[in-house]
Amino acid sequence: MPELLATIANARARGQWVEAHVHPYRAGQNNLASIVPPWARRTRRQ
Repeated sequence: MPELLATIANARARGQWVEAHVHPYRAGQNNLASIVPPWARRTRRQ
């Protein structure tokens, strides 16, 4: 998290408009499974 906040602060210092939203729950969020191909989701982690 500190690295993320530093990245946002650096971008803002360069004049970029940066916003971030954090929710204390999963509703309304996409998780990484939405971009993982189906074959990878069927594979179980060892």
